[in-house]
Amino acid sequence: MTTTDQVENIGRETAYYVPGKLVVAVMAVVAVPVYTHFFEAEDLGRFDLALKAALFAWTLCILWLNNVMLRFYPAYVRRNEQEQFLAVMIIMKWVGLGLGVALLLGLWAMGPERLVGSFRNLLAVSALAFAGRSSLELGLSLFAAKRKPIAHSVASAANAVAKLALGVGVAVGLEQGVAGLVWAAGVVPLVVYFAVMRRHFGSGRLALRSGRLAIAREVIGYGTPICLVLVFNFFLANGDRYILKILDDDRAVGVYMIGHFLADHPIQFVYATFMLAAFPAVAHTYESGGRKAAEKLVPALIRLYLLVAVPTCVFLAVLAHPVVFALARGETRASFVVVPWVAFAALLLGLSHYYTIGLYIAKRPALLLAATVLATALNAVANWYLVPRHGFYGCGMARAVSNGAMLLLTSAFSFRFLRIRFPLVSLLRITAAAAVAGAMLFILKGRLAEHIVTVGGEFCAGFALYGILLFAFGEISRGEIRRLLAALLCRAGRG
Repeated sequence: MTTTDQVENIGRETAYYVPGKLVVAVMAVVAVPVYTHFFEAEDLGRFDLALKAALFAWTLCILWLNNVMLRFYPAYVRRNEQEQFLAVMIIMKWVGLGLGVALLLGLWAMGPERLVGSFRNLLAVSALAFAGRSSLELGLSLFAAKRKPIAHSVASAANAVAKLALGVGVAVGLEQGVAGLVWAAGVVPLVVYFAVMRRHFGSGRLALRSGRLAIAREVIGYGTPICLVLVFNFFLANGDRYILKILDDDRAVGVYMIGHFLADHPIQFVYATFMLAAFPAVAHTYESGGRKAAEKLVPALIRLYLLVAVPTCVFLAVLAHPVVFALARGETRASFVVVPWVAFAALLLGLSHYYTIGLYIAKRPALLLAATVLATALNAVANWYLVPRHGFYGCGMARAVSNGAMLLLTSAFSFRFLRIRFPLVSLLRITAAAAVAGAMLFILKGRLAEHIVTVGGEFCAGFALYGILLFAFGEISRGEIRRLLAALLCRAGRG
């Protein structure tokens, strides 16, 4: 199979992830006016800090298993040992769940007042949110490893819709405040997992036989440094909240949360959706075709990411004020100033993921750990310097600087193991098309009302012009679109 055929297959597979991810993104947008209508910025700050504590427990205890699943499942399938592998993963999951719950309950009981005092009452519930997310995300990783995009999409969409509906119902209808949102973040993912995912893991018993012990040693040996990488990644992506809380207050965290939510989620939607298909595809290609085949594939995947992520970043930066004012309420509207910084930072972070593939594939997590530690240290220093001077605006600037450093470091470290040629010409054409379309939106935005329908129309107009310019600049051909549509229609007809 040629690289072009692989890219088309991955593009087609990615398209089946889009509906689920799109529902998640839409629910994130809907959540902003709902949250800011019913809750004050200070309450949202407490909610965000409590969920980030659950996210830290997940990152430390479970997330590394997701990476192991994506990296090793194809190899064990080829050896017809996937049942043994999944049994080991179940055991590791239960151990991780126990450690994560103990960590959160310990933080609830003994966490320092200055750090957790304002949201201590939410920490016990956040242990449930940790268990729910851990189960759901590991199930979604198995769907991605098995290359079941439709099942992944359905589960993701069901979780997003039900979580927002139940959360608001408990928070407002039962008058539980933001604690209701945290309850929903735990209950709904568990229900989705047991309803549609659990059977895919089989019925592995909690016993490590000789064959399983060998698998466990390989999993732990590969996963331990990755776990450290992910922990530092957590602080790189979320540490600014806690620095902002210590140096400012919960209100500032709540305001920053809304701006970050609206800027980071759209870009994250793009790179998370593409990576769901890209990582397993590169792993399969490396296992079957070797290093050279993978080196040809990754630059084409980077181009696909840039085609969508760059205009999204530009349009968010240009339309930051109307986007935030159309969706948010009250003092959280002040967060519009940080949207361009966060969007650009998210673009850089998504791009760095394509270079970390090389380090994961080559089993060089120590180099990835070094890059992450350096970027996280830079992020902490930048936040401690900028937050006292600029408040939550400084968090956005620090994030862009540290994510840029992460991109440079991962690209330099991975080049030795996977020589990924950056598609510079494509980037120039894509950036030029996005800049022209962005300039049109800049002219339009001052003449139109800041309403959600108007903002949606502006984004549609921007992407329409952007697509026309891509054709004009020769970046996309009619043949590419025709082949993708034909492949989708063919798949739909078989389905």
